[in-house]
Amino acid sequence: MTQPETPDMFQEALEESLAEVPERREESLADWLCKNLLDLDAKKAGVVADRDTRETAIHAAAEAELSAIDRRVKAIWWKHGKETRASVWMELEGKKQRYVQTPYGRLQFRKQPAKDKIIIDDEEVAIEAALKYCPEAVSTKNKLLVSVLGEFALPGTHLSHEPESTTFSYEANKATAPKETDDDASRDKARS
Repeated sequence: MTQPETPDMFQEALEESLAEVPERREESLADWLCKNLLDLDAKKAGVVADRDTRETAIHAAAEAELSAIDRRVKAIWWKHGKETRASVWMELEGKKQRYVQTPYGRLQFRKQPAKDKIIIDDEEVAIEAALKYCPEAVSTKNKLLVSVLGEFALPGTHLSHEPESTTFSYEANKATAPKETDDDASRDKARS
């Protein structure tokens, strides 16, 4: 048990403790002290458990709110993204510039290079071949980790070529964007 921080708080706690000391010594002072310390430890554990429960509830409520915000962002992109993309594309037609700056942020086009991707046709055959030729590509749950294979097509897989593409995205202005905290970054990593 830690001592109170200020002398006044310490004096208050001391007077409260002395008021509780039994007048008649039916139990020894050592028994009384241990009993009271045990009771206080139990109270403290209850408060900590209650605090943890409240923190869990707050965390769950925050996660639910964040999920709702994420759904809203997806809905806005679904409903207005194609139309906005076409509008911005027409505005930029004939210009070298690949973005439109607004007071709230930037809408931009970025080229994504062409890439080859492994497609699993028959997972059982692919896992057998991977165990033989590339065992690190098989997880402990016998799932094929395509990212480990790279461009190495095994029996039961084929290599698919994805052509160069252009992505359309939004980037908030740094002056108006909310600051991201370490908790936000760790939460986002945990979600992905």
